[in-house]
Amino acid sequence: MVWFDLTLHMSRNWKTGYLYMKRFIFISILLPVLFSVFASPALCQNYTINQLTDNDHIDGSPYINNLGQVVWSGFDGHDFEIFLFDGVQIIQITNNDDEDLRPVINDNGQVVWEHSLYGLYRYDGKGINQFSNNYKDSEPDINSREQVVWEADIGDKEILFFDGAKIIQLSDNIYDDFSPHINEQGQVVWFGQDNNDYEIYLYDGAQIIQLTNNEYLDFIPDINDKGQVVWVSSDNQDEVFLYDGIGASEIISNDTYRKYWLSINNNGQVVWEAFDDHDYEIFLYDGSKIIQLTDNERNDRKPHINDNGQVVWEADTGNTEIFLANPN
Repeated sequence: MVWFDLTLHMSRNWKTGYLYMKRFIFISILLPVLFSVFASPALCQNYTINQLTDNDHIDGSPYINNLGQVVWSGFDGHDFEIFLFDGVQIIQITNNDDEDLRPVINDNGQVVWEHSLYGLYRYDGKGINQFSNNYKDSEPDINSREQVVWEADIGDKEILFFDGAKIIQLSDNIYDDFSPHINEQGQVVWFGQDNNDYEIYLYDGAQIIQLTNNEYLDFIPDINDKGQVVWVSSDNQDEVFLYDGIGASEIISNDTYRKYWLSINNNGQVVWEAFDDHDYEIFLYDGSKIIQLTDNERNDRKPHINDNGQVVWEADTGNTEIFLANPN
């Protein structure tokens, strides 16, 4: 599947494309929250969609916690910085001469992100400190117990886990392992190569379990606090699978759309981006049916959902802006 390799490369290296685009951007960033409702008659009427950012620069990779706080990486006219919407206003967390990318936030308001050249950094609501010093550390995730997982390039890409006291190397092989996610129980999922294709792996707190073993590409997993795992399995078409935490998997969606960037909440609701043969749109599985949240002429990508059913994503509006959907 050639498209997967290309999409994966582009998505995992979105900052490269963004940095390339920087040279074309000259206008200063606008920080006030506008919250203008984005109206479209084709959108799901069970959600109200608001535009969270509105400026002349690039805002990408949003993440929302269960308090409705949203973080993202945005260009400030010089480089990429970390921004936080606290429910009322937008706060610029970082202000430096380096690239700050791919933030995540837990329910305590603590934020972890990639800081180019210097590793991972963490914001605790008061100040910023350096979490790791390997500049090749990337794709962090953090839970409310302050446990952190990330992808580290130590010859090949492996998964590292800070359990609150020490760092544990979860994967140790000759292949690359990608995109770890952690839940509140300290369970971790990721996808990795097995000399044949990509498979899904789960660390349950005691051992590593290989959830998939097939001839397909299984990638981009996420996990909730119940131990439910979702991922995309790609053969002739992309299918969204749900692991119930016990052993059974079921197909949520098996249409012909290309899919990427899954997120699952504790209610079993799942969001993803899918290419509808025209552009990327956001889809939501509510536990019984699939709802199309967006239907427009632009790319809507990188969704994330919290336990309240709020969904954030980035949308190409000429720049790239952050959108927030609230259930009615």
